[in-house]
Amino acid sequence: MNGRHEETLLASHHQLHAANSRAKNGGVDSTPMTIGLSYCTAAPYAVELHFLAAGISWTVARDLLIAGAHDDSGDGDVHVSTHAVSGGDVTILTLSPRTATTAQVAEFSISTHELISFLAATEELVPLGSESELVQADLDALIHDSLAGTDS
Repeated sequence: MNGRHEETLLASHHQLHAANSRAKNGGVDSTPMTIGLSYCTAAPYAVELHFLAAGISWTVARDLLIAGAHDDSGDGDVHVSTHAVSGGDVTILTLSPRTATTAQVAEFSISTHELISFLAATEELVPLGSESELVQADLDALIHDSLAGTDS
């Protein structure tokens, strides 16, 4: 089974400023942007986030995004949390390399409803919990092909 699902979501990039800066909105500037999300059954555990304007991509665990759409999740390079705000829930993606300084932490907000819709489409391709079956089938095919090449 080979399938792919992609969506482009509107997001906001939040830049935090030092307490003594003259930034508006309590030291946070927000810039609208788009984030492309893609899911491929060939890598059933992963979702790729494409920050289109910057030409940067991050690969994150699908189950981390699913968990973060409901509760705070992630304690490594990626943290996902959802917050109730007027107009609908917002999910915050915080990306930070392990060696990051505060200035290198990137924070983005997206519509929780749109994220959940994207994740539901991925679950139609590969239901949660069945990822290992897909990986095992690929591994079995690879082993079969490798052994078939040694039958000379």
